[in-house]
Amino acid sequence: MIDPSRIVITGHSAGGHLSLTTGMLPVSAGLDRRCPGNDELKVAAILNWMGITDVLDLQSSLWCRSL
Repeated sequence: MIDPSRIVITGHSAGGHLSLTTGMLPVSAGLDRRCPGNDELKVAAILNWMGITDVLDLQSSLWCRSL
């Protein structure tokens, strides 16, 4: 049985970024609409292994290199 109060998500690189995105989504985003049951799913922990955390900083550095 899955305990919905102990969900941990993890990912490496792009998967880490997706883990952060998934873990930070509000319930109103409807991520769990296809999950069976009536329990509200909440992420207990997020493990991000080298995923990007500052997309705006990444975009800025790429834009500067193209000049």
